[in-house]
Amino acid sequence: MSIYRDLLLAGLFALICSLCSGLRNVRIQVPVAVLRGEDANLQCFYDLEGDKLYSVKWYRGSLEFFRYSPSEFPPIKQFKIRGLNIREKDSRDTQVVLEHVSKEISGIYSCEVTAEQPSFFTDMQSAELKVIDLPRKDPQINGLKTRYKLEETLKANCTSEGSHPAANLTWRINGKDVEEKFVRHQRPSIYNEDDLVTAQSTIKLKVSKHLFIQGKMKLRCSATMYHLYHRSSEKSIELQKKRHRSSDVWLDDITTTDAPSELWEIPDERPPQATVEFYGPASRSSAAKLAMFTSSVRIILILRLFLAIR
Repeated sequence: MSIYRDLLLAGLFALICSLCSGLRNVRIQVPVAVLRGEDANLQCFYDLEGDKLYSVKWYRGSLEFFRYSPSEFPPIKQFKIRGLNIREKDSRDTQVVLEHVSKEISGIYSCEVTAEQPSFFTDMQSAELKVIDLPRKDPQINGLKTRYKLEETLKANCTSEGSHPAANLTWRINGKDVEEKFVRHQRPSIYNEDDLVTAQSTIKLKVSKHLFIQGKMKLRCSATMYHLYHRSSEKSIELQKKRHRSSDVWLDDITTTDAPSELWEIPDERPPQATVEFYGPASRSSAAKLAMFTSSVRIILILRLFLAIR
């Protein structure tokens, strides 16, 4: 029974100490991404609520690299980690400044805050830091034609070269996002020996009227990397026109349904029929009158001859 009683008392003591502890609201602020060669400012905030600070410790992964202990002299201690350099004059209990960061120090960073005795309560918060290289070139669109027919397949590639990690590529048509079912992202390929890579994405879809505005389409590919990089490449495409067979007029496919029906009637290709022209009395010439008179005389002579024979 004494064992159970001791455990119960220990639990109650721990509960009471936790309720009366002054250490609260430990918060960490670590940049999501930092450019290689620049500085990174890691911040850690806390509320002791009247208690004294015992120490603030920073870790990369499981390795401690910085400690601030106000009761010790000097209050700051550094523990060497390869590639990680601390600017000590700008570092204190609430922040640590890393100088000229390299890609090898990317990882999980943790801040551990401990209150002074008698509680020695501790809280730890963590966040990830990535060191990146921006693309060496702006994104490029390849494989497009300048004109497409309805129902034709449109296929194009977008490439962003020389970054770490690979840039995120997205497509837009006339300012609207393209559905993922029309897009395929390739596995990043090696750009050079410095761990830089090339990102590639392909769009493939059938050409339809709703993709065009007044016969034109604007296709854009954007490359982004966190909040540090955003570049785009855009190309314009036209809907191929139809030629009216009876004229030299060219009409857009997109306006076919709105065109007057007579413009789309194909002319009859049968040979023209023979025609006979009739002229009224007012339009007869002198030669025509003479011909008619001669014909009348001939008819009269023939009739007289026929009567004489009888």
